[in-house]
Amino acid sequence: MTSIQGLLTLLVICLCSSLSHAIELSDPAIHEVRAYVYDYTQEKKSHITIDGRLHRGVINKAGVKLSPNQLKRLLKAIAEQPLPKKILPLADCYWPHHGFVFFDKMGQILAHAEVCLQCNQHRGYKILELSYYWDLKDIRKLIGELKLPIFEDDKKYTQLFLKAVS
Repeated sequence: MTSIQGLLTLLVICLCSSLSHAIELSDPAIHEVRAYVYDYTQEKKSHITIDGRLHRGVINKAGVKLSPNQLKRLLKAIAEQPLPKKILPLADCYWPHHGFVFFDKMGQILAHAEVCLQCNQHRGYKILELSYYWDLKDIRKLIGELKLPIFEDDKKYTQLFLKAVS
């Protein structure tokens, strides 16, 4: 093997080992899923997880563990949705306040799904089989069952965060 081939091989190995893998929703590495409410304004990035940790604006630090039935409903809402008959226009914003974080047995974050119920947009990270359209009505209902607040105003999330940290 030439030195150039060796360097290229080493480069490929380094790049591949630094990439984190996406999971399938049936992945046995998923130990639990927890729901969070957060104030996205507490950091520059608005994602529920940043660099393998929870967003600093998380209000309920322990999260709410989903029951097996709740997890089944969440997975159906984010991964088993057909295209709707009528496609509504999307808002030109995205400021999520609710997230579902997938953890392994060691408590490490594997993936997450987050929603903005104000503009009805959503995103999932490191999850392979997400639907393009999610059942946000059921997700809203699930968030309510988990007793997480849903506000129409960003400032109320900030107030709740400040109250929680004081």
